[in-house]
Amino acid sequence: MRLPWATPVLLGGFVLLCGLGWVTAVQADPPRPAKQRLLDRVCNLIEAHADQNGLPKDFFARLIWKESRFDPSAVSPVGAEGIAQFMPGTAKIRGLANSFDIEQAIPASAKYLAEMKTGFGNLGLAAAAYNAGESRVSRWLSSGGFLPMETESYVLDIMGEPAD
Repeated sequence: MRLPWATPVLLGGFVLLCGLGWVTAVQADPPRPAKQRLLDRVCNLIEAHADQNGLPKDFFARLIWKESRFDPSAVSPVGAEGIAQFMPGTAKIRGLANSFDIEQAIPASAKYLAEMKTGFGNLGLAAAAYNAGESRVSRWLSSGGFLPMETESYVLDIMGEPAD
């Protein structure tokens, strides 16, 4: 069974198969490896919380993939933590007790993105703010200039087009 929202996404030479329904084909072969069970849970959480927050599932899946490659224990060089790569200060503000817990981080990420989409008016700017910070995007919108190259690349990877 293929989920209607699931589309293969080519990122860095890998095809992201989140939600493509391959689970049905392997359910008769127990037990599934822990990594596959984790991926299934991540995909289910992404789907549920994208729906709950009015986000396109493919957008949300690409953003989480870009952030952590679906690794719940990821830590960035600047200190962002977990599958959704929350900075500790942002996690605290958002009421996230444990950035490394996918059951907390994915819903918090979807809610945060939905709020930024409403605040900034579109998904591209919400993604830019998720990457660079809300204040940086607000300054860019009010003063002009340029977003950091990393943020421009980030938005292109997730959206397929620049932030507008």
